[in-house]
Amino acid sequence: MDNNDIGNEVINLVKRVIRPTAIMGFMGFIALFVIWFYLNRLGRLDIFISSVTFKDLFIVIASTFLFSIVLTSIFMFIPSILLISIIKKESNQFHNYKKIRGNFVTIAFIISLLAVGIFLFSAWLADKFEYMEATIIIISVFFVLSSSMLVSYLINRNLISDVLQYKNKRTRIKLSCLFHIIIPASIFLMTLFYSYPLSLIINKIPNKGEVSDNVLMLYVVATSLITVIFSLIPGSVYLSRDKSEGIVKNVYITGYAVIFSLFSLSWIITSIPVFIVNATMKISGISDYNEHSYLINEDNYPLEVFNNKKWNVRALEKNGFFLIDGVTLYAFGDIKLVCPVDVLEAYKNSLRFIPADRSYDEKLNLELRKKAKICHPFLKKELKEFNIIPSKIS
Repeated sequence: MDNNDIGNEVINLVKRVIRPTAIMGFMGFIALFVIWFYLNRLGRLDIFISSVTFKDLFIVIASTFLFSIVLTSIFMFIPSILLISIIKKESNQFHNYKKIRGNFVTIAFIISLLAVGIFLFSAWLADKFEYMEATIIIISVFFVLSSSMLVSYLINRNLISDVLQYKNKRTRIKLSCLFHIIIPASIFLMTLFYSYPLSLIINKIPNKGEVSDNVLMLYVVATSLITVIFSLIPGSVYLSRDKSEGIVKNVYITGYAVIFSLFSLSWIITSIPVFIVNATMKISGISDYNEHSYLINEDNYPLEVFNNKKWNVRALEKNGFFLIDGVTLYAFGDIKLVCPVDVLEAYKNSLRFIPADRSYDEKLNLELRKKAKICHPFLKKELKEFNIIPSKIS
């Protein structure tokens, strides 16, 4: 074996070692960042170092974090997924299909924005005139459906007619129904799938007690329209690419569009990163938002440490033990962070947002940190956990 062969063998060996090491290092970095982000929001970085000793679990946290991002992306980009399933990427029957396809993407944006605007206006009208609620909904649905078909016909009629004039009658009828009725109607049905994600997002905007009705309406409309635009970007990017470029390249570019859209939405819907991290902690079992009773040995922690009524302390007949009520907001390594039950309210409130307003996020986070100051870190072996919660002390 000459020197070149030996050199190549060494290089290949180094590559085989470095690749998994780099991947593990990256996954470890993700896990540490997720834990740090979560504890920082709670204002409990004091337990960060002592809890991150179980490095074998980093891969679980990192994998769960990536899984949470995927789930969030699917949830946010359902319209893009539906758009890809509605509009074919290629058609051998139309030499100008690329233009028709692009027009349908434009139509999807127009009808989606129109539909969300109309449905929000209809909801406002239905709230004002409850006795006409059914009529308002029916008129709104019919208007958006008709608009979808009309806009589609006006934009694509010349392109479609240019091809259909050379087809037989049966084919003309079939393709006319497809392009002028079925696809526009499907785009309309696609807009109905905005209702669930938008309802969850809108519910996180401050209620009337914190902002005026006009400002609240402005927040709702702006957030809804921006969400609609970004939720369609990945699908439109995928459909804009030619099939000849290859599936791998198309998937890569669409993936970049997903990351860009999710990142951009995070600047408007500022609770998205928090939601992803919270989902990671919940799915991986690090956080448990259910109420529990905890048995504590008084030799380890004097009962006076928990003299705040929020803990609902109950001394047991058996000397040396007492019970407290709480929730486990963090459990990793040997550390378990237990908080009074009322911290959950501040924790849930921290997911609310004002579009693009970081100062509001900081205000809610400060409230959460203030509540979490009373939380107590335990060694896991020092606690016994029970699911039965007795009646609270008044």
